[in-house]
Amino acid sequence: MKDLNDIPKKEIFEVPDGYFEHLPQVIQSRISKPQKQERPYFKLVVRYALAIAIVFVVLWLWLVPSKQQTAEELLAGVNSEELIQYLNETGVELDDIFSSLEIDDVEVDRIEEEVFGLFPEEATLDEHILQQL
Repeated sequence: MKDLNDIPKKEIFEVPDGYFEHLPQVIQSRISKPQKQERPYFKLVVRYALAIAIVFVVLWLWLVPSKQQTAEELLAGVNSEELIQYLNETGVELDDIFSSLEIDDVEVDRIEEEVFGLFPEEATLDEHILQQL
């Protein structure tokens, strides 16, 4: 068996001249500088996530139809009693409403027939009122 003292001692590594004299200043300079922690994966994730979110928002706005109600749908949602009360409070007369509409006499007769449903097709509301007097 060999003894440790029998192993020859060789210096395998060489240290540059003045290395240990300058080592404290090098370490101190590295410590005093704030190290910027770079996370390149974070930048990529944010970049692609933002792009995907924008694409989804644009597709959603383009593909989802906007619900625009017609006048008939809006009026269907109004309670008839509230509408009558509003018309009474504002002083709007039926003649004013009919004068603002652009419909012909045939259409008026059809509306009267549909609403009242009691008269023959050729009779109008005015004729019915005159008959009762």
